[in-house]
Amino acid sequence: FLPSFLPSFVLVFIVMVVLTAITLFGRKWLHKEKYSFEEQMHLSSNKKTEDVLASSPSEHWLLGFKDRDLEEEYLNDLAVVSMARIFLGYSMCAVFVLFTQVLGVLPWV
Repeated sequence: FLPSFLPSFVLVFIVMVVLTAITLFGRKWLHKEKYSFEEQMHLSSNKKTEDVLASSPSEHWLLGFKDRDLEEEYLNDLAVVSMARIFLGYSMCAVFVLFTQVLGVLPWV
């Protein structure tokens, strides 16, 4: 699969650099708006509707929020909220590997 003159770690390094560049520069390219919840709540309070946003944050069809700062905050909050489920999944994987590979408790696996 790989050319013989190109070691695999060099290819992995090149892929990492390219993906990092796409992530850094693509974030700026996808950032289209600056959404503020406080401003939207203020606009909705002028319309005499309580606790209803005047407009919701706009999103790309497949790529998330158009406000990249809002998306970063959302993903960080989602990671904090989901931390217990993430650790539960890691622990279940560790128990499965321990039972199957180390102890050999499940002979059919």
